[in-house]
Amino acid sequence: MSPPVTLTDIAERIDYGHTASSTHEHVGPTFLRIADIQDNAVDWSRVPFCQCPEDRRERYRLLPGDLVFARTGATTGKSFLIRSCPTDTVFASYLIRVRPNRSSVDPVYLSHFFDSPGYWRQIISASTGSAQAGVNASKLKQLKIPLPPLPEQERIASILDKADAVRRKRARTLELADEFLKSTFLEMFGDIAAKKSKHPFGTIRQFVTASSGKSSKAVRTDSDTGIPIYGGNGQNGWASEALHDEPVVAVGRVGQQCGITTLVEHPCWVTDNAIVVKIMDKKRLNAVYLATALQMSPLRNTVQHLDLPFINQSMLLDYGIPLPGISLQKRYADLRAQTVGLSGDLQAISSAANDLFGGLVQRAFRGEL
Repeated sequence: MSPPVTLTDIAERIDYGHTASSTHEHVGPTFLRIADIQDNAVDWSRVPFCQCPEDRRERYRLLPGDLVFARTGATTGKSFLIRSCPTDTVFASYLIRVRPNRSSVDPVYLSHFFDSPGYWRQIISASTGSAQAGVNASKLKQLKIPLPPLPEQERIASILDKADAVRRKRARTLELADEFLKSTFLEMFGDIAAKKSKHPFGTIRQFVTASSGKSSKAVRTDSDTGIPIYGGNGQNGWASEALHDEPVVAVGRVGQQCGITTLVEHPCWVTDNAIVVKIMDKKRLNAVYLATALQMSPLRNTVQHLDLPFINQSMLLDYGIPLPGISLQKRYADLRAQTVGLSGDLQAISSAANDLFGGLVQRAFRGEL
């Protein structure tokens, strides 16, 4: 690998964006903001517009091959390669734009470097002890970047692009499995939020018991005992013994976790941050169906507007959901089990693809690819 260069040596421009308010009225150019970049993609049809004088548009205009960096917020330091964009697009002031000099560096190669451990080490190091948090143009200009000859950059970029496409396809397959379950539930049982179902709505009070969980202080352990502890927002540790041996539905009862519903199908402990719903009449109600129905319902949204969001046992017991026959509930539960099993296999494949890509990135910028 050739000696590293600084970003300022291979960039035509490193500059800040346009300061303006966004609007969905077409008053000027498309206005790319940090919030518009999600999962390394931009849905340009949803990006708003802004006012920008004609004599300033050229200064802030984005072109394919530009890279933008988040200066602040949860995604500070994250970059995004503009592979395509509407012709008249400018970028917001909380982004930094880097325009590579294409005679010396391939933008795709550069974008992969900005996702590498070598890049993040430099960003973290530059921020340590700094009075000014975040990323700024001065920090970016000083970045050291390994720069092989342009044909080698293009070869590396091609390999990493293909590997990245594979891992994204694997991740998308997992998303499709989840979407399949949601659409199947809607087809079988209707739209609970809209209160539309071919099955009668009713409460679950006569089919279940509801109780508060218990403090896990006495049973919490650092060891993986195979007995998970669940709070209001999923698993948060391990227990030395089980509080529940049969499937239960845990529902967060207060605060930000209020209404979050978790199906637990194995021995577990549930803390006092959640309400535990246990099926008593298994000829009328299935735990998988109940958990999914609550997850698909607007129950959580109903209480989130309160100053202190909370759900009590009576609210759960008297909450209306469709009550189809048990055979249909079990059919959905069986379908879900098959899909979840497939998703587990897909998750393993997806994790392997992520590991492969991460290994390729590290090798690429060590000159070993």
